[in-house]
Amino acid sequence: MSFVNEYIADEDVEKHSIRDIWNNHHPFSKVDKDSNFRFAWTVDKEIDSFFIPVRTGREEFSNQIDCVFKFGGELYSVKLAKSGTVDFKSESGQVVWELVMLSGPEGDKPEVLAALKQALEVYGHEGIYRQLKNCSVSCKF
Repeated sequence: MSFVNEYIADEDVEKHSIRDIWNNHHPFSKVDKDSNFRFAWTVDKEIDSFFIPVRTGREEFSNQIDCVFKFGGELYSVKLAKSGTVDFKSESGQVVWELVMLSGPEGDKPEVLAALKQALEVYGHEGIYRQLKNCSVSCKF
């Protein structure tokens, strides 16, 4: 598998109903078709799998991120806790992901978790939006 960080092409937004997925997580700030908003994902097109952070927690849950992960033709809801250290001056850091919740179809969870870990390793610090030259990523699940 080879995940990559990229902006989502318009045809993929339609094909995978990305706008609907996004709007379900953002009921008060929906993105319509005429918007200039650019969706981004960490995707492996060979296996038709993608990872998209859709919402960040607030207040005491500010380190938690709601995400969607498509794998094996199924869409999973994922809640992750992100911690670590970042030094933007030296472009280095460490990101640690912890699984808070995984919701979706039963079965094949070890495969789902293995693919999710691979996607998170590529997602790194902030996907296509911000990468660090020297960033280690680890998962506590």
